[in-house]
Amino acid sequence: MNQAQQAAANSASTGNTGCVLMHPPPPVTLAHGLQLAADVYGWDARAEWLSGERDKNMLLHLSDGRKMVLKFINAAETAAETDIQVRVLDWLQHKACTVHTPQAIRTAAGACTTTCRIGNTEVRVRAYTFLEGVSVAQTAITPELQSSFGQTAAHMALALAGFDHPALAQRVLLWDVMHVGQLVGWAQTILPDDDIKALALRFFPAFNQQILPLLRAMPQQVIHSDLSRSNTVVATSRPQHIYGVLDFGDLTRAPRVVELAIAASYALDEHNGQPLAALAQIVAAYETVLPLSPAEHQVLPQLVQARLLQRIVISEWRAAQFPHNSAYIMRSNAQARALIRQLAPDWPGCNARAGV
Repeated sequence: MNQAQQAAANSASTGNTGCVLMHPPPPVTLAHGLQLAADVYGWDARAEWLSGERDKNMLLHLSDGRKMVLKFINAAETAAETDIQVRVLDWLQHKACTVHTPQAIRTAAGACTTTCRIGNTEVRVRAYTFLEGVSVAQTAITPELQSSFGQTAAHMALALAGFDHPALAQRVLLWDVMHVGQLVGWAQTILPDDDIKALALRFFPAFNQQILPLLRAMPQQVIHSDLSRSNTVVATSRPQHIYGVLDFGDLTRAPRVVELAIAASYALDEHNGQPLAALAQIVAAYETVLPLSPAEHQVLPQLVQARLLQRIVISEWRAAQFPHNSAYIMRSNAQARALIRQLAPDWPGCNARAGV
């Protein structure tokens, strides 16, 4: 990374999660995981890797037929942030959420996490159940599946209402739309000199001036904040209906309309050429569960645009830092670029308007 990129990274990464994005996943092996599974959890299993960006995720096929996941936690993640992700799974199990989520697994001693020694370094590990099904990332996007994204966002917002954790009070995430203005430095130095860079450099300051005050005036709650195609699962028997939600590593406090905007940004199909019509359908599906207020309707277009730009800027910086994992990191970059170009003429600058 050159000096300009380092300066941009320093200015953009406010809070610990910025450090997590800059720190490589722990260098564990399948052998480490199998030994830990046997010693700590009493599991006889075979193992394979799952994809991941910040952590290393291992799928265990237990001899009794069950499947479990071991997450080897990024060294830059604090114990408090790990605890958030365990407690929220407990909360959702207690709430009997209509959307399936993994179940946190304790050690035999009742601990939320354990450790795995790699050389002279101890890596923290947590375990949870594996959700059967097919990743939405491997599923064709249809109008029915887009509607399911809208409904899933509403169900998750309802299920997470009331959840809180002391560590969330000071948590600042680069992926948090409420802090999208942090990315100006990265956009300036990382993006190629094209139309998207020009849009980003106009949009981020305008968002802070025009949209952020409206968002701060709305009620806040904890949201999942990353209802993406790779974090959602469909059952093989119902491929157009989201069955489960994964990865609660980006939990944050925000207006619940942000949950809808994030989900919509991934549900839109860059190939059909009618993103506004699709967005209206996603919103209509959301409102069958949870009606939007006029203020939420007003800010929704800019929230979708903000998330698309986040996905472009952060993924391009991350891919440059970790080229060995660039295919996974950039998996939704092309979609975001195509959609932002389709939507920009209808949403010039950042002038909020009512409706979708």
